[in-house]
Amino acid sequence: MAASCVDPANPGRYRGRMAITTGRAAPPDHAPAARGRWDRPRRLAVRVAILVVFAWAASGPIRHVAGLVGASDWGSDWRWLQDGLDRLAMGLPLNRPEYVTAPFSQATGSDGAPTYTWSLHPPYNASLVAPLLLVPAGIREGAWAALMAVALAGSVLLAWPRRLWWGTSLLLAAATLGPPLSAPSIGLVDQLHFANPNALVLLGLALAWWRRRRANGRVAIALVATGVVLAAVKIVPAMGLAAWLLAARDGRRVVTRGLLAAAAVLVALTVPVLLLNPGVIGDTIAVQLNLVPVADATNLAPSAWLAPHLGGIAATWLTRAAGIGLMGLVLVRRLDGPGGFVLAACAPLFLTPQLWAHWFLIPILAALIAVGDWPRLRALDAGLPTAWATRAGSAQPT
Repeated sequence: MAASCVDPANPGRYRGRMAITTGRAAPPDHAPAARGRWDRPRRLAVRVAILVVFAWAASGPIRHVAGLVGASDWGSDWRWLQDGLDRLAMGLPLNRPEYVTAPFSQATGSDGAPTYTWSLHPPYNASLVAPLLLVPAGIREGAWAALMAVALAGSVLLAWPRRLWWGTSLLLAAATLGPPLSAPSIGLVDQLHFANPNALVLLGLALAWWRRRRANGRVAIALVATGVVLAAVKIVPAMGLAAWLLAARDGRRVVTRGLLAAAAVLVALTVPVLLLNPGVIGDTIAVQLNLVPVADATNLAPSAWLAPHLGGIAATWLTRAAGIGLMGLVLVRRLDGPGGFVLAACAPLFLTPQLWAHWFLIPILAALIAVGDWPRLRALDAGLPTAWATRAGSAQPT
């Protein structure tokens, strides 16, 4: 376990604005401070109001997912991965040559290539997802959708802010979803519907944080390694997570060993693909550089929104500088706590040229994970359940 970062002169404070601590604050006393005639009705009204707000925020995704129950494209993001596995099985390069040699758009295909083609995935993903080929082809997309839904549910379960009052947690969850069918809400629906590997990134973030809060020794090393490997299915989120881990003030030995173990696993997953396609690493870099971002409202990347005003090159380099700057800030300032975790999770949104709505689940989950570790928020949260009772008590006749 990492050493405590609590200031001995002031035990309720962190050492550093965004530093993490393994010391636990005393559980807040949620018992009402006073009992009056209107105690029970007010308590019930507060609980009902919280549930109504959460239900309103969740209503959009629930209705949308219910309307998609009979759709034939559940888990269709598996088709991108299936294309690469099929090409390797046929002795072809993992990346299509037309994507390696010329600009292409991920949405429309290039030179007659089908839309669902292996693109923008690192080569080790092929080894990572290959075991799903053991599932019969007819139910493979459904199995992939179920697997990604389980990963998403697991990440939310690990991320849930248990240190806060349940009402505060539900309100925060409602705030992260936003109004029905807003960008975060649509991102959740798309994640469940299309089953993007982004769910593995979310689970990786949650496991890495869980290590910082709960584990030590070999378990902590395994959690760091597993978290980074899962986050690496999308390259830039893994970069942000690694920056936050390297900023650790305590437990650096565990972090270093975990990162080295993750690197070893990724290399081991890449070697089989290299044996089948020796030029795959160079091809992957070329494909990344040849991507022409989708120029419509579905691409939410800051570079795409700034390009009409600043020009494509200026917008690209400005947003890249912003993303790299966020990771550099986390490293230089050693922001190893909740604030640094959220900043590191936001950095990928500036670095990717193709930003779909489900990418916003990364910083949203990071915020949900970290929110219970801010002392000021916990102090505010401790008073919320009893605030109404105190007012009721003060209104009683003497």
